[in-house]
Amino acid sequence: IIFVRLEKINPRLLIQAKRVLKDCNTLKQKGHPKFQNLAVSIESQMRKTIGEKHWNESLRLLTACKKMNFKAAKDGRTVSTSSPESHMATTSLLQKHFETLCLESNMPPKP
Repeated sequence: IIFVRLEKINPRLLIQAKRVLKDCNTLKQKGHPKFQNLAVSIESQMRKTIGEKHWNESLRLLTACKKMNFKAAKDGRTVSTSSPESHMATTSLLQKHFETLCLESNMPPKP
């Protein structure tokens, strides 16, 4: 979700965010003590890199997706998170949601 958001609004920051993932994984593999819990390390480093504004908005989008998946499951529709179709649908949903947020805040979405 973070990557989808950054791809639309700040491609340079997206490159930095991807680098954070790679660096955290490398440091964990090398046995660095501060990177033994990869999830915690990634969150900490990602928040420093992209900033709280982007982090919090990504969490908000994640919550919206979870609610939609819960509603779909409640309605008896199957929700797969691993299929390419599901990934494309989630990406499309995030893009539409982001565009709506841009309209609400009078911020033009970037192509």
